[in-house]
Amino acid sequence: MKKSLILSALLFLSVNSFAKVAPPLSQCRKATVQEIEQVNEGNAKKERFLAKCLAETDNSSWCQQLTRPNESSTARFKCTYGEEQVHQLIDPSENTWKFAIEGVRVVKDLQAKGLKVCEIYNWWRPDAYNHNVGGAPGRHPFGTSIDVRFCTNADADRAFAELCKMKAAARIRAIGHYGNSAIHIGVGDNLSNTWGKYCDGAAKTQVAKNPKSFAKKSI
Repeated sequence: MKKSLILSALLFLSVNSFAKVAPPLSQCRKATVQEIEQVNEGNAKKERFLAKCLAETDNSSWCQQLTRPNESSTARFKCTYGEEQVHQLIDPSENTWKFAIEGVRVVKDLQAKGLKVCEIYNWWRPDAYNHNVGGAPGRHPFGTSIDVRFCTNADADRAFAELCKMKAAARIRAIGHYGNSAIHIGVGDNLSNTWGKYCDGAAKTQVAKNPKSFAKKSI
């Protein structure tokens, strides 16, 4: 019975950790006043975040991209926050900045191996916006992961293999292959797993023993 309950819990976590179908724009969830205030609180810290990121990544240009939401989801950003909201997201919780910065280091290490990276297009996605783009509730709202678009599908496939090595070495927690040139890199995700493709010999799902050490709940 106990084993059955554990397996059921893991299945629930796994299902709720993958991307879902985005609702139509007509059903867009509008951010509350408090949620917009949270976004503005993070935006006010942009210069501090960039200074920290640049200092810890040898002035990497990827730091700036961390603050820019996915450009292909601009319409959903506007329907969430309104036409006047600046298209920018920085997690106001500075405890999560280490995950974004380590994500930049991971990207730089992949580049050093000859892999071509085109963009970082997601970091922190607050709950309302994350819902409107069909995001999994347990990943980006916690500020623990980034999405990276490689310049070719072949680069993404090679990157996945390298990321599997990093996961085995406990440098990152999760990897998601979207079946094209995009990959989710879960630096500090609560759920340690892979999807889309799987690392050879690795378990597909593992829940963190101490979830609070990997993620914080967004407001």
